[in-house]
Amino acid sequence: MRQTAEGAVTESEHEIKRLEAELEDLADELQEEVDRIAAESEERAEKIEVVAVKAKKTDIEVVDLRLLWR
Repeated sequence: MRQTAEGAVTESEHEIKRLEAELEDLADELQEEVDRIAAESEERAEKIEVVAVKAKKTDIEVVDLRLLWR
C-alpha cells in the first residue's frame, strides 16, 4: 500500500511539472500574440491621417437635447 501511495505521489509530481511547463509555454504564446497585436496596432496608428474639417452653420443639426441636474 505504501509503494502504491509513493507511486501515486511521484506520478502526481511528474504531472504537476508537466502542467507547469505547459502553462509556461501557453504564457509565452500569449505574450507573443500580445506583442504581435501591439506592433500591428502601432503600424495602423502611424497610418492615421488627421484631416481638419470646418463645420458650416448649415451642417449642424441638434438631434437630441437633454437637461440634467443634481
